[in-house]
Order: sequence, then structure tokens, then C-alpha cells
Amino acid sequence: MLRIGLNGYGRIGRYFSELASKTHEIELTINHIREDPRVSNGKLNIDGYRINWITSQKDIKFSDIPWSGLDCIIEAAIVASTEQLEDHLKNANYVVMTGTPKNPVFTYNQGFNDSFDGSQKIIGFGDDRAQIAGPLIRVLRDNYCCRKVFISTVRPPYTSESDKRVDTIGDSKRFVQDVEVCEILHFDPNSTLCKMILVCDVECDKEADVIQRVRKRFPSFNVEIIPVEKRYTGRMSFAIEYDPVMPYTKLLYDFVRKLKPMDKNP
Repeated sequence: MLRIGLNGYGRIGRYFSELASKTHEIELTINHIREDPRVSNGKLNIDGYRINWITSQKDIKFSDIPWSGLDCIIEAAIVASTEQLEDHLKNANYVVMTGTPKNPVFTYNQGFNDSFDGSQKIIGFGDDRAQIAGPLIRVLRDNYCCRKVFISTVRPPYTSESDKRVDTIGDSKRFVQDVEVCEILHFDPNSTLCKMILVCDVECDKEADVIQRVRKRFPSFNVEIIPVEKRYTGRMSFAIEYDPVMPYTKLLYDFVRKLKPMDKNP
């Protein structure tokens, strides 16, 4: 059984724990800066699934977290640097960070960069916008010669510190190959879902075909894509509304549980 460490217990951490409790496929240990009231004798019980629980100081060095011999640590607490993530490797065989690390590392994306072969020890998992847009952009590029995409997204703030503002996001270009992407992100504290509009530089009436190709090529892609009428854009356009946590965390869980367990007796 895979031994997974989860550093941080926010929205992604809670849903990841729920998925683990339903499958019983991994042994999970959580490190968090606060105790959960449900924890008893160092165990968090979710419907009979017992999770090891560690409470550490906020500024603890990753290598000093009291866990060891893990197959993978998921860093879900902060946007860490490569050097910080390397500290996790003292206690685990792999490190997967939600979001994009401060320094370039292998970044997994289900649309453009899914060629993980096990040799990469530090893996960035991008954000929900990149994972959701990736398969659609890949199909548009490969089958319709799309070279430019504009994305506008309204989403809940990532944290309580995020205010309502407009940002220009550039990290999506990291995973898009041969496609120029311009993305505008709006934080709306009153929103619970992400609402994405994607407009490409292709003029044709093939939206239904595009959606069918995405479903066939990426069977795990589990969000609804809706065509947008051309009278608003003049180009092939799509609307995607999705929960900011569930599809992303499910993709993360499926990725992690396929990792090769560490050889405990080399």
C-alpha cells in the first residue's frame, strides 16, 4: 500500500482525504499547523478510515516534519521553492506540489505534459485552470491548427487573503506548446464555482466535434464544456463551469495512487 504524506489540510487536503477514505488504497498521514477537533490519539477517523495526524509549527523546516519512509509527499500548504521541496525528499521518494513551484520543475498537465516516467522526483501539478483548459487547448491545437487562445476566468479566491481583483496570469504558458495564451483572472469572493470562457483563433462550426474529441482523448476529463454562440466572439468559443476543488483533486489523487511504491528492502 502506498504511504502518502499530505502537508496542509485546506480544501484540497480535505477532499483528498475523503477520496482516500472511500477507496482505502493508500496509507495517509497529514501534517497541519492546527489540530482538528475530530483527531483522537493522533488519528483522524473518516467513516472508519484512520488517518495519521501530525500537528507542527507553521515555520517548521520540511525535513524536520516527524514523518519518514513515505512514497510521496503532497505539498498543499504553501507555494514552495525547489530547494524547500528537496527537503521533503529526505522523507519521501516523490514530492508533488499543488500549484506551480517558484523554480522550474517538471509540471504535470493532463493535456500537454502527461509523460511522467517516474524519474522526476519533484512534480508541480499546476492549478485547476491549467488542468481544466489543457485538454481542450490540446485538441484545438492538434486537430484545428489553433495557435492563439484567450481565456477569461471568474473564480473564488484561492485563500482568504486574496481580494477581488483582476490579474494577468502567465504561468499557463508554461504547459502550452505552440499556442499563445492570454489569460485574465477575476477573483470573486461571492462565487463558489469557476466560470471559464475560452476563445480560440479558429473560425469554423465544429464545436460539437471538438467536445467529442476531448471526451474520447481524455476520458478522465469530467467537467462540462458548452459551446458559446459565435455572434458574441466570431471564433470557436467554449464555456466551462466547474468546482475549483473536486475535479483537480480527483486528478491529483489518481496521479499519486499510480506512483510506484518505494522499495522498503533494497
